Formats: sequence, C-alpha cells, structure tokens
Amino acid sequence: MTSQPEPTERFEVQRQIAAPPSAIFRLLTDPRGHVAIDSSGTIQPPIKHLYGYRLEPRDGGTLVTSYYDWSQIDDRYRDRGVFPVIPEAALRATLGILARTVEQPPAT
Repeated sequence: MTSQPEPTERFEVQRQIAAPPSAIFRLLTDPRGHVAIDSSGTIQPPIKHLYGYRLEPRDGGTLVTSYYDWSQIDDRYRDRGVFPVIPEAALRATLGILARTVEQPPAT
C-alpha cells in the first residue's frame, strides 16, 4: 500500500529583483503601495490564512519570496474546499509588478 502525499497548504514563488531590500520593504509597507485584504476581527472565526514576503539581500539586488499559507484555517473554511483562495500565479504576477515598480529609474 502506498501512502498519499500530504496536501500542500503553502506555496512560495521567488524572483530576483534589482533593488535593495530597503526599497522593496519601503514599498511593501507603504499603505499606498500595498492593499490590506483581511481586516482583523471582521470575519469570525478569523480565517488565519497568511501571505507575505521574505527579502534576502543578494549581489545586484534582492531575492524576494512571496508566500501564501492556509495551513491554520478553521475547519469551517477548510470544509468548503475553496482554499487556496489566492492562486500561485497571482503571487508570481505580484512579484512581476513589484519588480517593475522598484526597478524603475528615478524620475529626473
């Protein structure tokens, strides 16, 4: 009997971006540059799906990892079979938008 692999409840995508971590962090933490999706306390029970970024300095820029983790969601949501609600392709597209935004030369 072969065992079934555990279902994945997290995925990550990466992209090398030609910008320092400080520039990327500044954009990601600016309310005008990043949209809040889950307002805390408005949905009960809390959904507890997480997404975010990990920034690693590299020669010539930053390796940016975008992740989405729904391993801690409440069973009420898990039983609906709608997760992941954010597809992996959306994470990859967001990294492309992030790269185009921070890699732009400063206006003269």
